Amino acid sequence: YMHQVLTGCWERCHSEGVRLLAQPVVVTEETVGNEVRDLIAETHIDGAILSSPVTDCEPVLRALESMNVPFVRISPGTNHARSSSVYMDDVQAADDMTTHLVNLGHRRIGFIKGHPNHLASEDRLAGYRRALERAGIRFDPVLVTEGAFSFDSGRVAASYFLGLAKKPTAIFASNDDMAAGVLAVAHERGIELPGALSVVGFDDTTLARTVWPPLTTIHQPVLDLARTATNLLLSGEFAHRRLDHRLVERASAVRRALQE
Repeated sequence: YMHQVLTGCWERCHSEGVRLLAQPVVVTEETVGNEVRDLIAETHIDGAILSSPVTDCEPVLRALESMNVPFVRISPGTNHARSSSVYMDDVQAADDMTTHLVNLGHRRIGFIKGHPNHLASEDRLAGYRRALERAGIRFDPVLVTEGAFSFDSGRVAASYFLGLAKKPTAIFASNDDMAAGVLAVAHERGIELPGALSVVGFDDTTLARTVWPPLTTIHQPVLDLARTATNLLLSGEFAHRRLDHRLVERASAVRRALQE
């Protein structure tokens, strides 16, 4: 995800002869605001693009505002009016994927949440729950577990789900890395994929096309989000741009022969 964000920003900056600096920050650090102030003082940047979870980090936002540095946020979860922003509808995207699994006959659908620092994680859970409610399927908290947007957290979640007395027939991971972790555990346990277990992801990274079976996933237009954010920053335009997602069907999710 971050590679695509950086690539999209760099392409637009390079085409305009603008230098791009990348600076990771830890949003949970108490000093994060001061770190950003120091960065601005040292580099004299003309503007900033913030990606999740920094996009909703209050100390960073206050630092930028206090130093009059314009900024654009990618996928903010709070107060869009505070700055220009680009985003996609995470709630609807997760709703679409959950509905796809329901339409394939799945009724016990495990859901792996994203990192708690990312507000999109709650949006994706909300979309999952909304789709279940619309389909008349009772929400079962046992079928939801925490993740961290990492391969290892996907493995941990898979071990949890596959240890349940009544296992899910499908697992929806909030990103492709966690979905890949689920696939790895299923392969290790000799579970037939996707016949005995459908697995789907979110983002449509390169990984989604290289794992086996290839992942059904939500294509998030990360490159376009980054390019659009850069365009807004370079132009000085104050605007909010919503970009479309799409559901990409591959081989990791199939119709249930017998519905529960």
